[in-house]
Amino acid sequence: MNLARLFLSVLGLSLVLGTLSAAAQGGVCLRTQQIDNWEALDDRTLIVTDRLDRQYKLGLVGTCTGLQQALFSLGFETFSELSCVRPGDSIRYNDLTFGPERCRITSVESYIAQEAENPKAESPKAENPGAEG
Repeated sequence: MNLARLFLSVLGLSLVLGTLSAAAQGGVCLRTQQIDNWEALDDRTLIVTDRLDRQYKLGLVGTCTGLQQALFSLGFETFSELSCVRPGDSIRYNDLTFGPERCRITSVESYIAQEAENPKAESPKAENPGAEG
């Protein structure tokens, strides 16, 4: 009976910590189990898409050499499978030249590709046929 209580306490604590982690990141929670796709914009920026087609922008420490040329797989090292990816976690990938590499994550934020392509997009102007301009 005590073992069951301990298990439920640990499970509850894991869920609370995952929620607190998301709140600390402005409500952004990318779970490693939900990652579907990724693309390296450069050697310091990674765009990750989850199974619900939500995108996240991950900032990485320094320069992650060969990240744009990495093929096939990208691994995440987090403190818990139940928690959100957060700063301090790491990614693993295989650089074609130097072999296995690891980079630390510095930031995790929501990402909308359309805004990134045109950050100063003008809002459409309402047309008024009776107005002189």
